[in-house]
Amino acid sequence: MGEPDTRSRQAVGIVRPCLLALAAALSMHGQQITGVVDPYTGSTNLAPGGLAKITGVAGQPSVTIAGIKATPVVLPVNHPTFIVEIPVTAPVGPANVIVNLSSTVSTAPFPITLTQYAPVLISSTSGTVVSPVHPQSGLPVTQAIPAAPGETGGALRDRTGPDEPG
Repeated sequence: MGEPDTRSRQAVGIVRPCLLALAAALSMHGQQITGVVDPYTGSTNLAPGGLAKITGVAGQPSVTIAGIKATPVVLPVNHPTFIVEIPVTAPVGPANVIVNLSSTVSTAPFPITLTQYAPVLISSTSGTVVSPVHPQSGLPVTQAIPAAPGETGGALRDRTGPDEPG
């Protein structure tokens, strides 16, 4: 009678890890990309070398855009939103965004269109980045603290020309 007990323990030892892996895969499987936009403007105007905010997927994913691995900028912490840099080598035109949730589970492709340029003038309402600023104080130019006549200020911009790989 000892023999069936040994076989049962061996079977459980094999089946339990398989069931845990299956449960993990199934919990990630239902995730899907719900949006890909510019993190500053919310626009779908995206270009190689720029940033993309991806929503709908949580975890510690890796991302490919046009089949090329994207660089994570802000990863989610139990939140279904994160930001990646679009590969500078991604071709202009139609492209798919795919989030790889594990080595065997990925989202369905999410179609986007990459343009050669997607310029953004970053304003004080563009998230945590503040621009333009007063050169002397570094404070943002706002209605409460407007620029003075003749004052020279700076502004942050992004994607106003081609990026070079490397």
